[in-house]
Amino acid sequence: MEVEETVKELITSEKEARRSVENSKIKATDLINAAIEDGKQLIKKRIDDANKAAADMKAKAKADAQQYSKEAIDQASSQINDLKTMYSSIKENFASEFILKFLESVAHN
Repeated sequence: MEVEETVKELITSEKEARRSVENSKIKATDLINAAIEDGKQLIKKRIDDANKAAADMKAKAKADAQQYSKEAIDQASSQINDLKTMYSSIKENFASEFILKFLESVAHN
């Protein structure tokens, strides 16, 4: 009888050990799956963050380029207006001198 009880206890112990191993496998698989999912989400978040940073940098670069372009156009426009003013002044001076010299030469003749 004692042998029988010992065998039954051994069988029960073995079954419990197998159940424990199976439960451990299930828990380990669940942990691995959860870790994989967390890793995927982390990678996705990093990619999303990188894409957002790239979009922000692109938008800033575009805004900076537009500002620099506007400044360059304003500066060129100002220089053109200065040249126009200078040209008008030179033209006016030349015309005045030409007419004055012409009148002086007519008066001497």
